[in-house]
Amino acid sequence: MTPGEVETIANPFAGPLRNQRRGIRSALVSAFKLVALACVAFAGVLAVQHYSRVWLVHRYTQDLNQLPTDQRIARLLELSTLGGPDRNDAAMPTIVAALTDPEPPFAQAAWRILQQAQDDWALLSPSRSDQKHRQLIRLIGQQADRVPADRTAWAAGLVQTSLDALRRSGKDDDLQINRLALNTLQRLNESGASATVTGDGDTTVEGKITQTAAAPTPLRIVGMSAPLPIGNDWAGNVDDAAPNSIAANTDEAANQPAQASARPIQAQDDTNLQAVAPETVHLKPVGDTPQIVAVAKATPPTSAVQTTSHLVQSPLEAMDIRTVVQFLADPAPETHDLAEAELRRRQWSDSKIELADRLVSGPVSARLELIDWLGSQSKFDPRAWLLLLLDDTDARIRHRVVSVLKTVNDPDVQDRLRKHAASESAPEIRSLILQ
Repeated sequence: MTPGEVETIANPFAGPLRNQRRGIRSALVSAFKLVALACVAFAGVLAVQHYSRVWLVHRYTQDLNQLPTDQRIARLLELSTLGGPDRNDAAMPTIVAALTDPEPPFAQAAWRILQQAQDDWALLSPSRSDQKHRQLIRLIGQQADRVPADRTAWAAGLVQTSLDALRRSGKDDDLQINRLALNTLQRLNESGASATVTGDGDTTVEGKITQTAAAPTPLRIVGMSAPLPIGNDWAGNVDDAAPNSIAANTDEAANQPAQASARPIQAQDDTNLQAVAPETVHLKPVGDTPQIVAVAKATPPTSAVQTTSHLVQSPLEAMDIRTVVQFLADPAPETHDLAEAELRRRQWSDSKIELADRLVSGPVSARLELIDWLGSQSKFDPRAWLLLLLDDTDARIRHRVVSVLKTVNDPDVQDRLRKHAASESAPEIRSLILQ
């Protein structure tokens, strides 16, 4: 090597720089592989969760029709809890299809499960809640033609509740969902209007007997093409008519051939009124009729002695607190004021009366929020207030009350719940108590 030939001399810094660039490249490749592996693993977990629920729904519904009614209801309750309110999409078609089941108790259980699900969706995020309501409207639209006529009010109520929820969230501008809901309500309306009730209590659709009314069913939806006339041309419900107006409308009803086969008139005391056959009256001469004259001693009129031991200050005085509080929900102002006066007579404050009034009356959603508020209170004992609603007529209220009381560590409350299970009509609430 001669002086000046630099290119033949090895660069002492070339090796470390080359190794450093190779190390950065390998680190980036390793990081990319790690992120890709994590994404694949996460997608695999989601797929396993989804298809596992689908597989479970398939196994639960495989022999569902061969089981007794109680076991079918219990299995339907288990289906509704798969994944919680946010992850039970796979079970929703089966629950909605149960509304068309031939057994009324099974269909009624499905209806109540869907009602409870709508209440639970209020706890989800707004976007997820709207998605669940849209899914329910689509599923009911698919089953609308198969819903029996005596259950159309159940399906229509579920659709209307979902529409109200979408309207409150400001997401009611979806034209496709609105058209589907309107079409579904119209089909349910036509199905309900085509049903008639025979004299034996059988539900008849288009002349064919489909089901005997053996279980409590909702009121049917009847479509009206024109408003009812005002006046005496339409007698309305005879059960609600005054006794004097029944006799006045008898002659008019007899002259109308369309009403000749109407159902028999029934009075308020369940006494069937039957037409009396006319009888021929033969008048006899006065001389042929024996006359008997009875003479009695005249006595001054005296007033009968009446006992006053049964008189009380108020008609509600002999009733317990629960019954008096339930009278606050009466739509008649006189009954409401009477119950309020009785509670004041029992030393109830205005705040307690107002709270009791809100608990037993008002919209169901507001009452459910009030129950949740009572369950979270630590300043006073809410158990007495919750026990007042244990016999409420709305199943959603009873379900929420039982859910709150089940978390109370009180033997008396748990014993009260077990006693209530014997008289509870809703199977899902009874199962919740006995868990």
